[in-house]
Amino acid sequence: PADILTRSAWFISLLSLFLAVMMLVNLRMFSLKLSHMRWSGNEERYIFAATSLLMIIILRVAAAPLIMAAYIVISVVFVLIRRRKA
Repeated sequence: PADILTRSAWFISLLSLFLAVMMLVNLRMFSLKLSHMRWSGNEERYIFAATSLLMIIILRVAAAPLIMAAYIVISVVFVLIRRRKA
């Protein structure tokens, strides 16, 4: 039941198109390296880790392309947040 979305031809097509377009965009992505264990300064990493873990638990192997998309979406969101603050 949890992988119904990942079996949809429309969803796979749209996800593939999204990932292909994002490979062409010049966008700064966050690094997965932790400089310390505190929340402050590592928000992106912890949100990504929690999201990825949740998707793996629910979708198992089908989560792989969604984890890649989540990495891109989280990067875009935090870039926009930083621009708004500046």
